[in-house]
Amino acid sequence: MNRVRYFFGQRFYNAIVKCLKTSMNFFLERLKSKQPLFQVDLKLQVPRIVLSPTVENVQDGVNDVRDCMLKPGAKLLDWGVTEDGKVCQRETLYDRLRFEVANLMAQMERSMQMNPPEENLTPFLSLDWLWEGNPEAEYEEFVKHDNVIIDDYVYKLRSFVAQEE
Repeated sequence: MNRVRYFFGQRFYNAIVKCLKTSMNFFLERLKSKQPLFQVDLKLQVPRIVLSPTVENVQDGVNDVRDCMLKPGAKLLDWGVTEDGKVCQRETLYDRLRFEVANLMAQMERSMQMNPPEENLTPFLSLDWLWEGNPEAEYEEFVKHDNVIIDDYVYKLRSFVAQEE
């Protein structure tokens, strides 16, 4: 009878491991995808662009999700039977689950380094002249020339549109 308990206990454990791995893999794939999982704002803090929340805060959120996925294992008990059918002390599945998904947990801990959000700031770096320069001084320099004509204004406006694209 104890061998039957062991068999079904193993099936129970394997089902939990499979569910946990599937959930973690789904979460990791979503983190790696181009579709955002977290909403992050870009804020201009002269002279640089800052992410809010920070990368560290987002990583903390990912780690919290990982911990929430593992937390139920702290309350789940094994069936208290060894492979040869002997009754033993019932233990939680938490440590065994952590061992089974250690690789996925490590990937989640490094997820922000694998796909750093700073890479998404690159398109904005070409616009750094907006906050690093002095717009008033540039305007004064532009209009102080005596021979400025309407075409010069049009050209300058088109250069702004080209920057935006």
